[in-house]
This record gives sequence, C-alpha cells and structure tokens, in this order.
Amino acid sequence: MDSEISRATRRNAVSVALTKSVSTVVNLGGSALLARLLAPADFGVLGLAIFYYAFVNQLLDFGLDPALLACQKDLPLAGGTHFRIKATLGMLGVFLSAVALSMNWAPLEVRLMVMVLAVSYLLDNLGATPRILMERELAIWKLNLVELVATTTSWVVSAFCAYIGWGVWSLGVQKIVLSAIQTVGFLFLGRTRFTLEYTSSLAKYFFSKFGVPIWIGSWFAWLLQADRLIISRFLDLNVLGYYVKAYEFATIPLITMGVFLRPTSPLYSRFQDKTPDLARLFNSVQLIKLRMIVPLLISIWLVAERAVVWMYGDQWLPCVPFAKILVIYTFLRFFFDDSPYPLTLGFNAPKQFTLVQIMQGLVAVGLWLVMVPAWGAIGAAWGRVLMLLIAMMMAWYLISRRIRVEWARLLIPELCYLLFAAAVWSVVRFLSRQAGVDLSELDFIMLPSLVLAISLSFELRRYPFRRLISARDWLPFRL
Repeated sequence: MDSEISRATRRNAVSVALTKSVSTVVNLGGSALLARLLAPADFGVLGLAIFYYAFVNQLLDFGLDPALLACQKDLPLAGGTHFRIKATLGMLGVFLSAVALSMNWAPLEVRLMVMVLAVSYLLDNLGATPRILMERELAIWKLNLVELVATTTSWVVSAFCAYIGWGVWSLGVQKIVLSAIQTVGFLFLGRTRFTLEYTSSLAKYFFSKFGVPIWIGSWFAWLLQADRLIISRFLDLNVLGYYVKAYEFATIPLITMGVFLRPTSPLYSRFQDKTPDLARLFNSVQLIKLRMIVPLLISIWLVAERAVVWMYGDQWLPCVPFAKILVIYTFLRFFFDDSPYPLTLGFNAPKQFTLVQIMQGLVAVGLWLVMVPAWGAIGAAWGRVLMLLIAMMMAWYLISRRIRVEWARLLIPELCYLLFAAAVWSVVRFLSRQAGVDLSELDFIMLPSLVLAISLSFELRRYPFRRLISARDWLPFRL
C-alpha cells in the first residue's frame, strides 16, 4: 500500500491534535464567558430550539455525506451532485422553518432560534462537499485551520453580543458566524475539486445505498434529543438550562474525538476489501482512546464542582450532579461515535447501523418517559447513560461479527491499571495523613496521572504500541 497515505495520516493526526487542543481552549473560554453573561434559561431556549430544529433536519437528512465519502466513482461529478442536493435541502430547511415561525407551537424566542439554526444548517450544507472531498484526499490540516479560525471568531463575536445585552441571541450569532466562516473557507480551498453538474445516476446511488437506510435511522437518532422536550414539559426552562450546561461540561472531552475520527475515518473506505487491516485499525484506535480518555474523565469527575464554579460561576452549581453522571455517558460515547465508520464505510453496510439507531432511539424515549417524571433531570442523565450502553454493546456486537475485536487486550489491562493506581494513591494518602499532611485536594491530579503513567509504562514495552506511536509508522500496520 502507498506509504504516502501513512505519511498523510501521521501529518493529519499531528495537525488535528494541535488545532483541537487550541480549539478546546477557545471553546472552553467562550462557553465559560457566555455562561457568566447569560442566564440558565437562555441556554434552555437554545437547547429546546435545537430539539425542534432537529425535527426539520431529520426530514432532510439522507446520509449524503457518508455516501460521498464512500463513493468510488467519478468524484468531481459526485461532488457536484452532492453539492446541489445539499444546497437544495438546506434552502428547504429554511423555508420549512419560516413557515413554522408563524405557528404558535412554542414560545416566540424558541421559534426564532429555530430559524437561526436553519440558516446555520444551510451554510453548513454549502460547505459540506469541499470538506468531504478534502477529507478523502487526506488534506485535513487545511480544514483544521479553517475550523480553528471560525471557532475563535465566532466566540469573540458572540461574547461581544452578550456583553452589549443581546441575551440568548448571542448564542444564535455564534452558530451563524461559525458556519459562515467555515463554509467560505471550505469553498475557497475545495472549489476546484468538484463541478456543479448534477448526475441522476449518482443521486440514485446516494439515496438507494445510503440515503434511505440512514434517513430511517436518523428519525430514531432524533429521538435521542427528546430528553430536552421531556424536561421542558415536566420541569421548566431553567432546569433544562442546567441540564444542557451539564451536558456541555461533561462532554468537553468529546472535542478531542476529531483526533481519532478525522485522520482515520477515510481509511475505512480505502480498506473496504482488506478485513485484516480494518481489524487492526479499529482495535488500535480503541486501545489508544481507552488509555488516554480514562485518566482525563477521572480528573473531570473528581474536579466537577470546583471546575463548574470556576468556569461558569456559582449560579451553575445545580448542574454538577447531572454533569458527574454524564461523564459516564461521555466515556461510552468515545467507544460508540466511531462505530458507524467500520459499519458504513468499511463494511459498506449502513443498514446495520440503522438497526442500532432504531433500538437506541426507542430505548431512550422509553427510559426518559419513566425516569424524568420520577427523578427529574437526574433521571434524564441516567437514562442517557443506559441508552448509550445498550447501543454501544449492540454496535460492537455487529462489528465483531465481521472483524475480531480484541476485548481482553482493551479492557482487562485498563482495569488492572485503575486498581493498581487506586491502591498506590491510597497508600500515599494514608502515609501522608500519618505525617500530618492532607493530600486529598490533589486527587484529581495524582490519581489520573498515576493511571496514565502506569498504563504507559506497560504499554510502551509492547511492540505494537511502540510502532503505533513511532515517527515512522503512525498506524500498527504498513500502508
């Protein structure tokens, strides 16, 4: 296989890691600043509007992006077909939102925010085609720079709007500015990679192979946001605001998902006929994620209360219990969000993931309808955890039917590292107390650090992992 792919993948991994690190800091700073300038109910309005607009989005979501990514035919023509369909669907979303604006189905500010989200969706659609074609060519570092500039600018503009008193609309401004800058940048970089021609045979392929099964599954995926509607009905927008902010805080580590997904997702489409390579790719990515994410999430869980107060202010303390539960949800998300890639791109079988989405959506709504009336937002958080646990187990079962998933290598060592680190730190704390020194305040630093140090000390001795992080071979197989 071409060594250029290996070099491009390494380059993209470094680029994604660097830009995602900066973007994480920017997102944290922007989110924290707006949390101090706005009220919880403002975030509740945005959260409810996202749920309502997601209904419109699901009407128009035909899985065209993974279809273009997996397409092996004439890419310029496929790109033109993709662009024209996406632009049409985006304009249709704006039209439907404008029609819904005149109906009294929600508070006016929620309906207006839905319109803002529709415009943002249209802009995203216009930039989707060049973005996907550049991902196929592994020219990802350019996309990362565009996204970093867009993210930074959007938060600066949004913070200024919040400061001068725009309230909830400063959140809408952030969405519009982010989408607009990204789209302009993507079109500028990728404008020569596709034509504007529409080919009916390619459109038929998109819809028949990917569109219909993904469209069906997306309706059940839409149900995964029903917790926002249920909370707003049984509780109020303030509680929904706390819940939305807790979700945002707990899922901060998901920003790093791009480090894993963006450089590797195009490889699944390249290795459709190479099952051993697919298996090594999947298992190696899961191994790296597990070793890196467990220490990070332990730290976030231990420092949640202090971090929420420091980042958002005292008014957000009620969201801490929700956030701690949703940290568990975040852990599961790390091992679920890339499941569609082997199923849809690697195995070319999107119907399998549709089945997972159907089960996921039905289980989620059933859990929330029982748990939210009984336990409020706490019940919603635990329902989200249980729903994703079931979906992840189902997705991994379907993947394991095609490739060998190295369960023992992934899970058993990490459990041992956790227990060993906990034992070491417990001994250190006991000895320090005997000496009159209390080290409990350092739990959120020392325990995760021990877990990471112990895991690395063992993993770096293993040849596959050494090759994985080597400057010569970023992936555990030769490309």
